[in-house]
Amino acid sequence: MTRPCILTVEDDAAIRRGIVDSLRFAGYDTIEAADGQSGLEMVAVHSVKLVLPDFGKSAMKMAWTLSNSRETFVRGGSRSIG
Repeated sequence: MTRPCILTVEDDAAIRRGIVDSLRFAGYDTIEAADGQSGLEMVAVHSVKLVLPDFGKSAMKMAWTLSNSRETFVRGGSRSIG
């Protein structure tokens, strides 16, 4: 995948599927990960424009890691990508 995409990180498969399906229906390219470590690996491989993290116990660790890897971390709000 070379176009910028949205990465959804969520450990609950049903919630993750709902988010990804909604984003794809809206026309966005998406990838998904079940945990923070997998999400970080995806960021290294794909052109990720936006990360939608699971705001669980490891969310702050993921936010710190992403900010230190020069990726943009958006917490809430609505942003247009493209």
